[in-house]
Amino acid sequence: MKKVLAIFLAFALFVPVTAFAAGTVYTEGFLNYTVTDGSITIVGCFGDNGTLTVPNMIAGDPVNTIAAGAFVGNAALKEVILPDSITTVEEGAFGTGVKVTWNNRTKDDSKDDPADDPIDDPADDPSPIDVDTDVDLDDPTIVDSIVFDDVNPGDYYYSAVKWAVEKKVTDGVKKNVFAPTTKCTRAQIVTFLWRAAGTPKTDGSNRFADVRTTDYCYDAVMWAVENGITDGTGATTFSPNDVCTRAQVLTFLWRYLGEKKTNGTVNFSDVAKTAYYYDAVVWAVENGVTSGTSATKFSPNSGCTRAQAVSLMYRAIG
Repeated sequence: MKKVLAIFLAFALFVPVTAFAAGTVYTEGFLNYTVTDGSITIVGCFGDNGTLTVPNMIAGDPVNTIAAGAFVGNAALKEVILPDSITTVEEGAFGTGVKVTWNNRTKDDSKDDPADDPIDDPADDPSPIDVDTDVDLDDPTIVDSIVFDDVNPGDYYYSAVKWAVEKKVTDGVKKNVFAPTTKCTRAQIVTFLWRAAGTPKTDGSNRFADVRTTDYCYDAVMWAVENGITDGTGATTFSPNDVCTRAQVLTFLWRYLGEKKTNGTVNFSDVAKTAYYYDAVVWAVENGVTSGTSATKFSPNSGCTRAQAVSLMYRAIG
């Protein structure tokens, strides 16, 4: 039977729960989850178990998705076993040092970057992606190097994904899957930008309680703050696992490129001239980075998907 997990009670019991705008968070065993259209997403875990096994079904619904941050922050957790029912694993789903077994393949995340690929081992891929950064993106042979089943030549983001892979900005979320419609977190976006910049070193000090030196995004966050790209969401919080909105992504890009001045205007009904992202949106429209989500809408508060993120970056700096 589903038990509603009240957020205030979760904090009182020190049960880590990821806040999701859509859907109530329930608990089953040592797992927290949401239900959307009969499909279950694992959003968190708790307890002192060293190994957690995710079931195929919970209360009659299939478990299909592992959300970003679902298995992060539990110091006791050493191994997660995923069922065959899982179809999507979001970036940053697993903490550093957590061993993941899925479809009889095992990966130790202490040796890999969870920003890229929390599950897949490229050695298992018979057609690995060529990441020669000197390759010409217009070279037709590059088409054969993209092995994502969900990225096709006719997709608007196809060239952007090629660019992102070749420049080592990001990779797929599992074997042959890029997950173009999966929404990006703030940690992932600054990591993408940091990699696009060449992974520069930084001596910045950390004031964020929710960003640890062992986190994959640590250097990226320090670099972003040091260079005025973002200042976090509070005096001591960066909110790395929060979904990054379209407004935030464009603002990060605009600041990354030096806050280029513009004298133009936009006619989006959902972009006020007083909004912090107004100049960034005007710049983006003027320079062909985006044209909004419709003739009159920009959708600034909508979560930015992986396809949208790499497309915006490709058009702006690719």
